[in-house]
Amino acid sequence: PARSGDVGASARAGAGARRGRVGTGTGAANLQFSAVAPAGKGSGVNFDTSTGLNGTITLNGRSVAFSNPRAAIAAGIALLPEDRKKEGIIPLRSVAVNAALPNFHKLTRAGVIRNTELRSQVNDIARNVNLRPLDIERSIRLFSGGNQQKAILCRWLMAGSDILIFDEPTRGIDVGAKGEIYKLIEQLVTAGRSIIVVSSELPEILRLSDNVIVMRAGALAGQLRRSELSEAAVMSLAITGKLAA
Repeated sequence: PARSGDVGASARAGAGARRGRVGTGTGAANLQFSAVAPAGKGSGVNFDTSTGLNGTITLNGRSVAFSNPRAAIAAGIALLPEDRKKEGIIPLRSVAVNAALPNFHKLTRAGVIRNTELRSQVNDIARNVNLRPLDIERSIRLFSGGNQQKAILCRWLMAGSDILIFDEPTRGIDVGAKGEIYKLIEQLVTAGRSIIVVSSELPEILRLSDNVIVMRAGALAGQLRRSELSEAAVMSLAITGKLAA
C-alpha cells in the first residue's frame, strides 16, 4: 500500500492504504486530486524542481520539509514537470539512462553499475506503460511527447514513488496519446498510488479528478468534490472566485 494519505485533499482510496496527509484535507491514501491552473504558471501553483516542493507538507501525520528534490524523492514524492524537454529528460541519453537517474544507487555494486539488471528493470516497466517503440537504448529525444512522458513515468515507477505530481501531463501531446496518459494515471490510482494533477485543461480535470482545488490570482479560490464537479462550477471559481448561485 501507499505510505501517504492526502495530497491537498481527499479522493479515491485504494485497498489497504494507511491514512495520513500531504498538504491539507482528510481522507485515505490513494487518490486523484487536481489543481486547476487556468492561467498556466501564473495561477500560483508552484512545483519548483530546483528547491523541491514549496509550502507546508504533512506526511503520515507529521510535518516534513524538503530542501532539495533528493529529499522529496526519498520520501516517495515524484514530479513529472510541465516542461519535459528542459526539466524532465537528458535529451541525448537513452530511455534506460533517463529512467535510471534516481535509481543508480540501487543498481551499483562496488561503484560499478549493474547494467544487465538496469536494462531488465527499465524494459519491464517500459513494456507495462506501453512505450513505443519499445527500445530503451534509443535516445529519448527521438520519442514523441507522449512516449517521453511514459519514459519519465518509468523513472518514478522504478523508484517506487508513492505520490506522483503530474504538472500539465498532456502538454504538447497529441490527442491519441492523451487518452493513454489518462489511462495510465487511472491505473496508478487503482494500484495504490496517490496522484496530483496540475492542469489548465478543463476536460482533463473533469475526467481525472476526485477532488479539485481551483487557483485564482495565486490564491485558493475553492475546492470541489467529485459530486460537485462541473465545467460551470470550475469556471465560476476560476473567473469570479466563488460559486455561482
